[in-house]
Amino acid sequence: MTPTFAPLPVALPLGCHGARVDVATVAALIAAMPAGEWPEAMRDAADSARRDDAAAPVGLRRADFLAGRLTAREAVRSLTGADAQIGRADDGSPRWPEGVEGSISHYGGVACAVARESAGGIGIDIAPLLEGDRLRAVVRRCLTPSELAAQPSDAAVSLAFAAKEALFKASHARVQRFVGFDEASVCTDASECQSVQPVTSWARRTDSGTWTAALGERLAAGLGVASVNGAYAWDRALVYAVIALPAPSIGS
Repeated sequence: MTPTFAPLPVALPLGCHGARVDVATVAALIAAMPAGEWPEAMRDAADSARRDDAAAPVGLRRADFLAGRLTAREAVRSLTGADAQIGRADDGSPRWPEGVEGSISHYGGVACAVARESAGGIGIDIAPLLEGDRLRAVVRRCLTPSELAAQPSDAAVSLAFAAKEALFKASHARVQRFVGFDEASVCTDASECQSVQPVTSWARRTDSGTWTAALGERLAAGLGVASVNGAYAWDRALVYAVIALPAPSIGS
């Protein structure tokens, strides 16, 4: 008995592979089977959990962790044709097999991951349709003046949050530092995203599309580009945002 993986609802960049799973199905397997009878993939993920924390994850946190590692393993298997254990790097980020880069996210009972051959960095994030206090907090802390000037809808704020999280994951290995939310301005109309000046076009909630992030000077210098493009899709009141950064140019 193994979890059933599903394809991601978002269009993946060329060469990327991904998977998602309902955390509830992983939790059910944990509850139904003694650990000694778990499938190999679950045993490997549990081993990672024990190595990653002095106190291994328990309850829903444990199921979330295992589900994330399982989808990462499935994404790598889809990419390479071989099973692989996803460990943890010294900085806490997932440790991918040699020659592979990837990203994991989980929220709202869903876990997902993407993987591709090592290039410029890849990131994925899931976020809910924000509302109430959390929406106000994201607007206050995570949006740039240019994003605020566009008077974004709740869905657009949610997308901006997910897109920035995906971008930060993708850029982490390249810049090796904390990246602030003010270092990228996201919109869904590339013609309006050529700078960090106020934008005038924010798409309302649609099922899927693309987004562009205009980068602040420091992040642009670190990545060697002024802007980057990603994709998004809505599914079950969750927005998925994914980005694959271009490989660094020679000498950068």
